[in-house]
Amino acid sequence: MFVVPDLSVGHPPARQRPRARRRATPVRRSAEPAIPVWLLAWLGVGIAALVLIPALRGDAATGATWPFWLAGAPLIDLAWLRWRRLLASLRVPLRRLAAHARRVRGVRQSSIRWAAPPLHCARVEQRGAR
Repeated sequence: MFVVPDLSVGHPPARQRPRARRRATPVRRSAEPAIPVWLLAWLGVGIAALVLIPALRGDAATGATWPFWLAGAPLIDLAWLRWRRLLASLRVPLRRLAAHARRVRGVRQSSIRWAAPPLHCARVEQRGAR
């Protein structure tokens, strides 16, 4: 008679190691897409062409079409692909600039000395005196 081992129990046999648990959610390296190499090559070749060939810089007849397609368009594409990183890198300088502007405005306002209190303060004092 052929005997089948009991496989109804969920435990692995003693000879095999239990499998490592898989993570429920996969780990993402980056939320941003990778920069294509061809885009960087386009930008590099375009800037080199604009620097080395003065006729590509544009004139009255063509305007700025060559500079746009050689350097401007790849820069726009890079900005489109990395807009989160660009905003994150601009947050710190913009916060510093805003804090500096608040400090400067605060110093200028506090340096003004009133000869007499503003009218609304004088009215409050008069009401309290009655």
